[in-house]
Amino acid sequence: MGLLIAGVLLWSGAHLFKRVLPESRAKLGSAGRGVVAILLVFSLVLMFLGYRQASGPVLWVTDPSLNMITNGLSLFAVYLMAASMGPHGLLKNYLTPNSLRSRPGRLATCWLTAP
Repeated sequence: MGLLIAGVLLWSGAHLFKRVLPESRAKLGSAGRGVVAILLVFSLVLMFLGYRQASGPVLWVTDPSLNMITNGLSLFAVYLMAASMGPHGLLKNYLTPNSLRSRPGRLATCWLTAP
């Protein structure tokens, strides 16, 4: 559990380094990006190892009969996402920022009137 907490703290520290100590980060220049990247990879390794070593009670177990339903819903979500990115998809025709500003109810009606 200690490795997991250390990994999370290191990950947070690496992400906050630029915000908390901007002068130190500026002194490193472009080499600072490499240092932060190495710290992030090391923190992910710590979190991975810490998660593997952690033990505890199993608090929630899914019902195996629901696996088919969740897999089907995930497949349907991927289909909808792919269909919305096409040249005539929902994102291009109905959900443009200008159309949503002009008519606030447009978001609700686009799902009902979509081809």
